[in-house]
Amino acid sequence: MKNESLQPWTAASAELVSEDGARHKLSVWQQGPIVPGPEKQRIVVEAELMHAESRDTFTLKLWEEGRVRSITFGGKGIW
Repeated sequence: MKNESLQPWTAASAELVSEDGARHKLSVWQQGPIVPGPEKQRIVVEAELMHAESRDTFTLKLWEEGRVRSITFGGKGIW
């Protein structure tokens, strides 16, 4: 992920939201804050879902502490 803001960004929580609104909390790890600038850094998320659930279409939401700033990604499960 690349941070185009003026402040470092650290993921504090994450969840997957399915098309029908089911929410799944995720584990989230990153090496350190994502600093502003052109360099990309990795965020790792882990979900525990049943096989049938993993074929749904999801929105991935990541938040900073206090849910002040967030990032949202959409897509189809590929597991």
